[in-house]
Amino acid sequence: MHVPLPTLRELINKHRDGLGVTQASLAKHAELTGGMISQVELGQRNLSRDSIDRVATTLRLTPAERNALYVAREVAAEHLSERKPKGFDASSAVGLAEIDDELAALGGNEGPTATERRGELYAQRDRITSRVRETESASLSGRIETAEAKMVEFAAVYDRLLFRIDMLEQEVGRLSLDKDEALFRDTQRRAASS
Repeated sequence: MHVPLPTLRELINKHRDGLGVTQASLAKHAELTGGMISQVELGQRNLSRDSIDRVATTLRLTPAERNALYVAREVAAEHLSERKPKGFDASSAVGLAEIDDELAALGGNEGPTATERRGELYAQRDRITSRVRETESASLSGRIETAEAKMVEFAAVYDRLLFRIDMLEQEVGRLSLDKDEALFRDTQRRAASS
């Protein structure tokens, strides 16, 4: 019997909960953003191997547990690539990951340079996210148009079939009348000949 492998989101959540560590705390100690950990645990994002190493170290995982994370990461990569909309730009995902890494590196620095850079990074993130949403929206619009065209085509076929059924019913009705009339004439002929 095949037992499904635990997912990356399940493993991280299990180990994090086992230690009583919050997403924010894990993110801080693994030099990631809380949003990234949240998205991973929702199954919406994946982690790089370096991030997996930092998470594993933060959660004090054994070598076997770390390897399980690597395997789950590869499965997640395949699953997430299947969910990407047609035309998805892989550089967008890389760009978002780089922004998250830089935001993590900035940490809680409050100097004017850090604050300004943080603002630039959030603006970049918004631009990338908007571009991805536009791509997804265009892909969805294309799929809707295709579905609508198929519905129109199906309706036309359905109308032709209904018309044909109506014609066949009329033909059956005529044949039935012809049969009844032939039987009536045959009965009259027999009665007249006896």
